[in-house]
Amino acid sequence: MLHTHPFHDSILGNFAAAVSGKISRPETTLRESYYAVQVMNAAYESIFTGETIELGDPD
Repeated sequence: MLHTHPFHDSILGNFAAAVSGKISRPETTLRESYYAVQVMNAAYESIFTGETIELGDPD
């Protein structure tokens, strides 16, 4: 569950609040964590291969 402050109502806003120190850490769900791992893996693959990696729509 995300904070009720409007800044925290989105995943990006929640992450930004954590990075800026407004909250101690981003709040995520298991679904968001799964997609975050997919993005990180794609980033590593892109760095390793030098190619653009396209991810499909998560829904």
